[in-house]
Parts: sequence; structure tokens; C-alpha cells
Amino acid sequence: TSLKGPSRFVRATVNLPAVLRRGAIHHQSLSVERRVKSVCLGAMAQRETVTVSSLHVYPVKSCAGVELQQARVTPTGFLLDRVWMVVMEETGRFVSQRKEPTLALVQPVLPQEVVDAQAGAPLPQGLSLTLTAPGMSPLKVPLEASRDSPRRQCICWEWTGPAADAGDEAAAWLSDYLGKPVRLVRYAGRAGGKGAAQDALRRATDADWAPESETAFADGFPFLLIGEGSLKKLNEGMAEPVPMNRFRPNIVVSGAPGWTEDAWRHLSIGGVAFEAVKPCSRCKETTVDQEKATFGEEPLQTLRTFRTGTQLGWAEAGGLRSWKHEVFFGQNLITPVPEGTVKVGQTVEVATTRDTSTTSEGRALLWQPIPVPPPPAGLALALRGGQTWLLAALGAVLVALLLQRYMT
Repeated sequence: TSLKGPSRFVRATVNLPAVLRRGAIHHQSLSVERRVKSVCLGAMAQRETVTVSSLHVYPVKSCAGVELQQARVTPTGFLLDRVWMVVMEETGRFVSQRKEPTLALVQPVLPQEVVDAQAGAPLPQGLSLTLTAPGMSPLKVPLEASRDSPRRQCICWEWTGPAADAGDEAAAWLSDYLGKPVRLVRYAGRAGGKGAAQDALRRATDADWAPESETAFADGFPFLLIGEGSLKKLNEGMAEPVPMNRFRPNIVVSGAPGWTEDAWRHLSIGGVAFEAVKPCSRCKETTVDQEKATFGEEPLQTLRTFRTGTQLGWAEAGGLRSWKHEVFFGQNLITPVPEGTVKVGQTVEVATTRDTSTTSEGRALLWQPIPVPPPPAGLALALRGGQTWLLAALGAVLVALLLQRYMT
């Protein structure tokens, strides 16, 4: 079927298993319209050569990014990606562009030794991260926190734990720039191996989606991948296009049609294996112009017209009510073996894709959280009957109470 030909629709009813967060499994019949035109997208993507077009790290959470030609893979993401974070001095809660858009103008500069770092090679001692911002003198921040650096209790979304304070000079610099008392902290966890969820210094990823992974101060997962084709598709529907930096990706790829990466599951780049575990829901920070540090309406306004969980069919297919009104752009990745180096120009090899159905609104993928272990046989039998067993038990209790009252 030619992608240039007219769209044809085939009516079908399919049964999709929806795995709920509590582990109960049910099947729901979903009537879908399958566009033959869209069915060919996967095959097209395989014939196209997909390559890495750019790589990015964001050493300080919510500050400007650094573009690299190669990036070293670590257990928490690319080397030095979001290992520092600005927090409120009083509460320890993280500060982001959602409330302080001028953080977009804070530009980190990595030493050349980090830029050229190869997998497995130790970094020289005494290196520093440099921060610049309008009206401010450059600030030097040691790459490694000293052993006697005080620990400060911090909050990054759902995680609360100790991080290494970067010192009074960094705190004064950022407080002066933002006009409020803040501190700069560094991730203190020794990443790698299992047990991140039990280690107070480490930050595990959401166990529903990636139970054996961890990250530093990224919003949720170690890596974010976006296709240039998807940004092009988005910009086609906007009065003024937005650049890729609005979405703060780590890996940008070219050569794939728009939204193709939605269906990717297992892929490899330069011998490094990745798994796409969850589409990235987008927030207010995407509306900040990264050059002007000002808020706008786009791209969220346009994304809400066709990329919500409901419009894509993901909320219904996966039984994920919270996704109904969220908007999605990009794919969150983890890596099972966090070692190696990813380079611009390397080929992206897609090993497996997710089962998809197509509707007039878009591809309905079966995104689901990791199922919990099945309940014991007796409980499973009870669950199979839905709520009947519970109603029966309540009825028995009520009858017993009535009999007791009657007999007395």
C-alpha cells in the first residue's frame, strides 16, 4: 500500500488486555478503525536509516543544555546529566523553569576532558563545571563533591533524600541571580547495581515502569529520545515553529517519519542497548522560550489538540485514567547495561516495537505499567468474579447481625 495513496479504513473489534496497577487483569473490547495508510509506517521506518543527529546533557536541572558530539552512558543517564539541582534554602524543594524561567539563561560549560570522555576512562581530578548567566561573573563548581561536603535534605518530585551541598559561593551566586535564597546541591548517590530504592542517597525510577533503573535529578527517567520528524510534524500545525530545545531531549534522531518512535520498544545505538519504557508527558516548561526566558502558550496549546492520552488511545488501551488529559512528546528510555558511548551519526537499530492499533486520531499503543506478581490462587479466583465475593461477604455479615438482633 502506498503511503501517498488515499486513506482506507477497516472496521475491527479487538481484545486488548489492560493490566491495572493493582495487578488485576481484565479484557476490554475496543472498536478501532485501522488505517491501512498508517500500518505501513513501521515498515517504512525500518527501510529508512535512522541516525543520531544530536546529543544533549543538562548538568544543572532546569538550566541550559550542553550539546555534545559523544556522550558517555552511566547508570543515571549520560555523564553529568542533571547531577546538580537548585533548591530552595528553607525547604530543599527543587527550583525549575516552571516558576523561574530565567534559569534557562544559566549556561553550564563542561571541561574538555568531560566532553571527550570515553567509556570506562576515569576523569582527571580537580575539574570544574563553569556557570555563566547575564550580569553575573562566571562561577566555578567542582565536578566532584568533597567527602566533607555537608548533606542537605532535598525534594525532587516524589523523592526526598540527602544531596551534597555545593557550598556558600555557589549558593550566593544563584541567590543573587534569582533574587531569592537558594542552594546548589549535587547528587550524592553511588549509582550502579541493584538496591537503588533501598538506598537513601540514590533515586530509583518509577517502579511501575522501570523497577530496576535509577536516575539523578531528571524528572523521571535517565534518557529522553525525540525524533526530528515528530518536531517537524508538530511545527506544521503551529503558527510559529518551536525549536527542539523546548523539549530538553538527550538523544535526537533523524531519518524516521514523525511519531515513529512512539512504537519503539527495544533499540540500540553504537552497541548500547536501550528500552523505551514510557512516553514523556509534557508540562509548562515547554512553553518557556529558552533564549528569552519568557512564557508563552505553545507548544502545549497545539499538542492538546491531538497528543493527549485520550486522543492517542493510550489512556483507554492501557487502563491509565491519569493519562486522559496529559500530552505526550518524546520517549523515556532506560538501559539494562549502563556502559558505552553514544555518538552523533551512529545508526539507531530498532529491535522490537510495541503492538499498535490505528485510529483516526493516531496510533493506540498498549502502554502498561509493569504488572505486579499474580495473587495467590484463592484470591485470584475471587478476583475473577469481580466484586461478587465482596458483596457476598458483606451480605453474610449483615444477615448475621440481623439474626443476632432478632434472637436477643
